[in-house]
Amino acid sequence: MSTTPSQLWLFRLLIHLRRRSSKAGFTLIELLISIIIVGIIISGLLYLVVEMLQLDRREFVLNQVSTDMNRAMDYITNDVEEAIYVYSNPMDVVSELSDVGADEKPVLAFWRPDLLDQDDLDKIKSSCSPAAECALLKERQAFLTLVVYLQEENTDDSIWNGETRIVRYSLPNYTSITSSLNSKSTPGYNDPTLINGNGFANWVANGTTDGIKQVLVDSVDKFEPESDIDEAACPNPDPANPIYTLSPSTPTLDSKKSFYVCVREASVGTNALGDTINSNQDLIVFLRGNAIANQDGLINALSDASEFPTIQSRVLLRGVRGEEL
Repeated sequence: MSTTPSQLWLFRLLIHLRRRSSKAGFTLIELLISIIIVGIIISGLLYLVVEMLQLDRREFVLNQVSTDMNRAMDYITNDVEEAIYVYSNPMDVVSELSDVGADEKPVLAFWRPDLLDQDDLDKIKSSCSPAAECALLKERQAFLTLVVYLQEENTDDSIWNGETRIVRYSLPNYTSITSSLNSKSTPGYNDPTLINGNGFANWVANGTTDGIKQVLVDSVDKFEPESDIDEAACPNPDPANPIYTLSPSTPTLDSKKSFYVCVREASVGTNALGDTINSNQDLIVFLRGNAIANQDGLINALSDASEFPTIQSRVLLRGVRGEEL
């Protein structure tokens, strides 16, 4: 079969186009479009990664603050549960403490017994001085400690998180138990049971006090109320005859709903034999955390309950106040 000139020309044209197409690359416009598409995809992926990291950080902070608030509440309730006397107004006793500053606001103050273990009893069993103090300690097998929970505001250069922190202050009778009790007596301590009258209510320090301060928890809220509804209140059905007393009676750090206590006064009566009976006190503790304060770049939580974990606990005091302790 013979080939015509037109067929030969078409064949040569196809071969030329094939060679040209195999050597041709992307145009500049195609490259720019490809770069833009890849950039959009990478930016979207990076945004998702950053959002996931932020969400993970937010959940970690929220869970951590919520856990810290619960642990702090458990510690406070277990601590005050052993108390034998709780002050309805902590300033009644804190005013005697020379080592508590004006920026440390008292919220809860009480006396609790610290029991001696067997090792401590063995140390004072054979030889101990002074004799009268040792005899009293052997008889009681415990000594009283003044405990005060303080709320203190955090500064910008503070190592603590959040807006405020709770500090546990304690003034024990002894820093440790040895055969020489005088050498281990805490400066400023005065045994309330040896004071005439109601030694707890009328307690005075024996000179300059030097107690122990330990931070219990930080990230405590500094809630500034916008109305009277936001103010702290105790459950008193009859305002004319209140059952509970708000402690502190005045707001601390302009914060009326972050850390406060409602204290029921112990009632005093007599039994059939005419003996004086002191009923156990009870109290309600309120604690509110703040998970977002001083947390730059933290995504807001879905609800206030997550951002501001709030806990309430009712405590019945198990300690019994008698004539000897």
